Amino acid sequence: KNSFIGLLKDIHLAEAKFELHKTKGMENAKNELAHNYSTIYEKHAVTTNTFDKTINYYTQHPEQLEKIYTRVLEKLKNDRTILDQQ
Repeated sequence: KNSFIGLLKDIHLAEAKFELHKTKGMENAKNELAHNYSTIYEKHAVTTNTFDKTINYYTQHPEQLEKIYTRVLEKLKNDRTILDQQ
């Protein structure tokens, strides 16, 4: 569960970066996002299949997914606070 929280945090950061970069060129932004996904999966030692199965499980258990996303948001806010202090 804790590793999934970190994985989701990294994915959402990569997708936010994609949203920012797609205005500069969709093809490059898509390639960068695909690369970021590969890097994130490698960092967290999961495969696309494992991620898909995990996210499918949690979508069937929304109360657990809500708790996970609460933690993801806490981590993102904490990272933002640290960056703001620098």
